[in-house]
Amino acid sequence: GKRIGLLGLGREGQATLAALRRRGHREPVDVFVDTPTDVPDGARLHTTPDAFAGLDCVIRSPGFAPTHRLRAALDQYAIPQRTATQLFLREMRDSGITVIGLTASKGKSTTSTLLHLMLIEAGRDAALVGNIGVPALELMDAILATRPLVVMVES
Repeated sequence: GKRIGLLGLGREGQATLAALRRRGHREPVDVFVDTPTDVPDGARLHTTPDAFAGLDCVIRSPGFAPTHRLRAALDQYAIPQRTATQLFLREMRDSGITVIGLTASKGKSTTSTLLHLMLIEAGRDAALVGNIGVPALELMDAILATRPLVVMVES
């Protein structure tokens, strides 16, 4: 099995861990956070970058800017880094599900909500995901089962 790390265990980090478990990843997951916190069973907590060595991949939460001490340390290793958004979009692409992505500095929430409501009003099955509410990976299995048009919002 692969040794996977998570940079962050906020809402998106928790959704990522749950998605890994639903996809059959049973090995311990190394979780890197700023301050000690409770972690779920099967996760190992780290507040320093010492355990980056030996990881096969790290999935970053969006709150870790390139200048953050853990992210900056991670960048010094030759470890592939992914985001939950990348994992979600790859799964949607591989499943042939259309995603309308919205990103901007202002107006994302309003625009995406209006687009989502217009699609529903037009009789289309649509899901609204991203940093406007529910993390995309949290809804991934339901989306794969129902195959709606997905409106995704990211900063």
